[in-house]
Amino acid sequence: MVVVVITLLLVGAVLGVLIPQLGTGGVPRGQSIPIGSAFAVGGAVEAACPSPSTFATNGCAAGHAGYTLMVVASTVTFQDVAFEVLTAAGDVAHETDGLGFTVFNASGVVLAQFVVSGGLMSMGSATWTYSSGTTSSTPLTYFDYIVIDMGTNDPTGQGLVFVVIGVGQYTGTVSRILP
Repeated sequence: MVVVVITLLLVGAVLGVLIPQLGTGGVPRGQSIPIGSAFAVGGAVEAACPSPSTFATNGCAAGHAGYTLMVVASTVTFQDVAFEVLTAAGDVAHETDGLGFTVFNASGVVLAQFVVSGGLMSMGSATWTYSSGTTSSTPLTYFDYIVIDMGTNDPTGQGLVFVVIGVGQYTGTVSRILP
């Protein structure tokens, strides 16, 4: 009986030490995960936003140029990613009247948006504006898609790159060249 009690105490002590060290998803706290192993988008498609599109409902305003990218793999939530568009020189793109980033589900419902400041195509934080029923812990899923409003200037052929930045336990970046 004494052996059983000692064994249970040892097992409890070991589990008491190990369990609190685990974060969400079974990844030990303090360990990072490359964002490229948890999130990917397909090739970008450029298109002019048709009239009467608005940023709030369509992810781009009428007459603006936009890109659409399909999520092709994801095990992340909104709080795990931030987006930006970089120039060929590696600087954040400044599109004077660019509006920002919108994520839609496969049915075309807006899940979340990030309005950029002054056309600077970067999320200074991963703080999205969420639609009803969406939160920071909502997963981005296969077939969700991202629309980027780039403003009225045609960005085709400028060597722009869409970049996904890992946040929190997700580190690094993954990128996709924009046509």
